[in-house]
Order: sequence, then C-alpha cells, then structure tokens
Amino acid sequence: DARGQLHTREPAQRSTLESLGVTHTPHSDKPRRVGDWMVVTRKEPSGLTFGIARPLGESLREIRRASVRNLSLGLLVVGLAIVGIVPLSHRMTDRLRTLTGGVRRLAGGDFRARVPERSRDEFGELARAFNQMAQDLEHHQAMAVEQERLRRELELSRQIQTDMLPRSPLRFGASAFRPAWVC
Repeated sequence: DARGQLHTREPAQRSTLESLGVTHTPHSDKPRRVGDWMVVTRKEPSGLTFGIARPLGESLREIRRASVRNLSLGLLVVGLAIVGIVPLSHRMTDRLRTLTGGVRRLAGGDFRARVPERSRDEFGELARAFNQMAQDLEHHQAMAVEQERLRRELELSRQIQTDMLPRSPLRFGASAFRPAWVC
C-alpha cells in the first residue's frame, strides 16, 4: 500500500514475497525474474501497487520434461519409420531391378524374357503386364517370321512360273505344224 505494507491473501505467502524482496524493488510494468520466480508489478495512481509473483522453477522443469519427452517420442517415430521404410524400399528397388533386367533382355531381342510375378500389388501387376507384352511380342515376331517365309515362297513360286514360260511368242496355224521334210 502507500505506506509500504505488503498484503497477501494468505499469511504464508507474505514470507515468500518478502524473501523475494518485492517490497524493495523499483516498480515496473515489465515482468522481471527473481530467482525461480517471475514478478510483475504495476503502480496505480491511487498509490497502491498491485503485483503477481509466480514460481517458474517447476513450470520450467515441466516444460523441459515435456520437450525432452516430445523429442524422444519424435526420434522414436523417425527411427521406427526408418526401420520400416528401409526394407520396404529395398523390396521395391529389387523388384524394379528385376523388371529392368527383363526389359533389357526383351530390348536385346530375347522375346522369351519373363519376370516373376511375386506379389499382388502394383509391382505384381506391372510384372504381369510386362509378361503379357513379352508374350504378345513373341507371338507377333513369330507371325512376322512366318509371313516373311510365305512371302519368300511366293516369290520363289513366281520366279519358277516365270522361268517355265516360253521366251518367244508362240505361233499357231499351218506353218507351226509343218513337217520338217516338206519344202
């Protein structure tokens, strides 16, 4: 109050505030730290000074504990994610490598190239589509070879027929059947 008397709700709080020295500190509207306490005071025009003193030690310790707990949980989640992702990504890249090998064999002309269909997921579906494509290519290649063989046989037949035809025009009539001894 205006006489410098300290008033609290409970008498036990008075000794705590006196130990913090709030009665001897200059008045300010800005918070200040006194030990593990935060003190805010405000002087009113009536001459009274109102203030709040709040212990921070336990709150800060609780914040630190929560921060460490959250950091630990976050690191645990990241660790578990890595443990789960690494084998999964290895399986995915292994399947892609197998599929890439099949594509290279197919591109090299091996139309019998097939890849194993190990799963029912997208990679298995991709493997089935690859195998179907390879089978279709093999079938079309066999058809193209057969068509080329038929084309060559037809060309050979045409050549034989052309060779069997006479080279000069045929003559019809009496002169064509004249015996060689008649003059």
